[in-house]
Amino acid sequence: MLTSLKYVDLTFNRIQTLEPWSYCIGINGQFKDKTPIDLGHNDISSFTNMMGWKAKCRTTAVHFHLTLINNPIKHISDILRGWNISLLTWFCLNPQIGRASSHIYLRHLKLDCDCVDFNLFKLILPSHSSLLNDLYCNSPTALYLRKVATVPMDQFICELSTRLSVCPSTHKRHSTCLLFQHEHHSPSN
Repeated sequence: MLTSLKYVDLTFNRIQTLEPWSYCIGINGQFKDKTPIDLGHNDISSFTNMMGWKAKCRTTAVHFHLTLINNPIKHISDILRGWNISLLTWFCLNPQIGRASSHIYLRHLKLDCDCVDFNLFKLILPSHSSLLNDLYCNSPTALYLRKVATVPMDQFICELSTRLSVCPSTHKRHSTCLLFQHEHHSPSN
């Protein structure tokens, strides 16, 4: 379980997927001497939990600095989904937004500034947390290279897909089905 490691530097590699093993290594850290784990400058864009780690806000603190700068992460919520962490648990595990002593540094990332992380931004932006420092928008085009922390909440929107049908799963002979049709029109000059 990597419980002897005191320092990890895997910068400038081609790592694409990240498991939550940093929390296991963080057991070795101390409050004033957190275990540094540097995974900056990789190709990390996917988060998985094949190791079966279960996130808990426990009494035993986990002390680490996980650096993920300059990775092609598109949404912060991908970390939560991939590692099977609820938003409440993540707030508890990360002091920038909670009360524990682990830190995840997400610097120099270009996120998709759409509605996917809306609930997360809604909680983090008013707190002026350092978590969003040096995060930029990669898309949509209107927000390109804008600091995430400066984007008004009403700008985090998603486009409707071309066709989306919402049909109840039912065995009844007559059921209602909603179909949303979105037509994309280019602006006229």
